[in-house]
Amino acid sequence: MDSIDCGAIAQRIEDEAKSSIAELKEKHGRQPRLAVISFGNAEQLIGACENSGIETAVQYYANDANEKEIINYIRVLNADKGTDAIAVFGQAPKGVAEAVNSRKDANRAAVPLAVMAILESGGLPLEGKHIVIINRSRRVGLPLAQMLLRKDATVTVCHTKTFDLSWHTGQADILISAAGKPGLINGGMIKKGAIIVDAGMAQNGSGLAGDADDSIKEFASLATTIPGGVDAVAAAMMLKNTAAIFAAAYI
Repeated sequence: MDSIDCGAIAQRIEDEAKSSIAELKEKHGRQPRLAVISFGNAEQLIGACENSGIETAVQYYANDANEKEIINYIRVLNADKGTDAIAVFGQAPKGVAEAVNSRKDANRAAVPLAVMAILESGGLPLEGKHIVIINRSRRVGLPLAQMLLRKDATVTVCHTKTFDLSWHTGQADILISAAGKPGLINGGMIKKGAIIVDAGMAQNGSGLAGDADDSIKEFASLATTIPGGVDAVAAAMMLKNTAAIFAAAYI
């Protein structure tokens, strides 16, 4: 199995964002400000922001932090004219991401766009391919399915309650898993030569883990890594989104 070089894809997107932000700063006399609501180690994202010319304000929370308190803070950021964009980073409590004003949401379609960038970076043909997505959320699975359908792929949307999940995953030419359930996918659940895009990063006993375990290496032809895979490209997409939000404020 070969690993997809997501680091190079993320760097290309960061470079594009950096170029856009430099032009916007010259035009408007200031740099964009991104508020980061972090539920984990956001140092890589913060470093990328600094390198791209984005000012950051970071607030760290534990995973068991009070949801109401966080949402109240986000409402303050929504109303703050000095905050151009807001990014929720890591495994946030349910309802937190939805509290961000859509006009300031740097997470907007970041994961679906990251997956599309990964699939398209190597010229992988999507037309006619059977692509199985394990995620039905409005922020990831559903918009991603629409993007893939527009590329003429055949798309099946599954979730953790899908009956006989392994039957569906075994039919996939490309399997995209974003369930956040470490160990959900093993090698016996995929067909030989399948491409695996693992967007299901979550904490387990030994650190960060994806939905797929190491046994997929015997069957997959290509796969992303955890960390440094979809997560890295999605973080780069947040920079690109921040630049777009900042530009839109002056239209």
